[in-house]
Amino acid sequence: MKAELENAYVLHSRAFKDTSLLVDFFTENFGRITLVAKGARQQKKKGNFLLQPFVSLKISWQGRGQLKTLTSTEIITATVDADNNEIIDIDKNNNRLEKKYLYSGFYANELLTYLLPFDEPNADIFYLYDNLLKALKNKFNLEKILRLFEFSLLSELGYGIDFIHVSISGDLIEAGKQYYYDPSEGFVSLNALDTIDANLELGPIVHRHVFDGRVILGVYGQEYNDETVRQAAKYIARKSMDNILLGKKIKSRDFFK
Repeated sequence: MKAELENAYVLHSRAFKDTSLLVDFFTENFGRITLVAKGARQQKKKGNFLLQPFVSLKISWQGRGQLKTLTSTEIITATVDADNNEIIDIDKNNNRLEKKYLYSGFYANELLTYLLPFDEPNADIFYLYDNLLKALKNKFNLEKILRLFEFSLLSELGYGIDFIHVSISGDLIEAGKQYYYDPSEGFVSLNALDTIDANLELGPIVHRHVFDGRVILGVYGQEYNDETVRQAAKYIARKSMDNILLGKKIKSRDFFK
C-alpha cells in the first residue's frame, strides 16, 4: 500500500528500535494510523522536527501489513530556519499553542488516541479536531470550544447526549424540574428515582448527577456565560467521556488542577 500527501496530525510518538519512532497519526482519509519514522530520533535527521503535535502536515507512506513506513513529511505553510531546524514563521492556522490552550490540545490528543480505532476512516472527526486546533490557536473561549469538541466527538462515536428529552419516557426536559444524569441512559426525571434523597435542597445543580432542567437546556443552548451552565457542561462531558474510556486515565487533566 502507498499513500501520498495525506492531511494529518501527530497524536503521539514513542521510541522504536535504536533511532526510529513509532508515530500515531490522525489522517483525513485513513483515520488513526501508526507509521515507522525511520531514523527520526537522530538529531539532524531531515524532517524530524516536524513530527510534533498540533502542526498541520501532509504525509506519505508505504508498506504492507499493519506497520508501514513514513516516507515524507511536509508542513502546510511555514518558514523554516534551516540551520537550527526550527519553524520560525508559521501562519495563523499553525501557530503554537500556549499554556491552557496547549494542555487542552494534549487533552484532545489523549481522547483521540484512546477512543479512535485504528485504520477506520472518519473525516468528520478529523475536521472536528482540525477546527478545535484552529480555535485553540486563536485563543477562542476555552470552555465553549472544549465542550463543543467533547459533545460532538461523543455524537460521532455513537454516544450523543439528548439534552431535550427525558430518557425512556421521551418527555421534554422542563425548567424547574430536576433530572438525574446517567451517562449510560441520559437524563431521568428525579421523581422516577428511589435512590435520590427526597430531602435534598433543590438548586441549579442539586447533588452530583442531578440538574435543574433550566441548566440542561442551557448546556444545549451553549449559554456558557452562566457559571452554573459551564459547571454542569463540564461535569456532564467528563462523566460521559469517563463512561466510554473504561478506566483509562487522561493524564492531561492533571494540568488543570
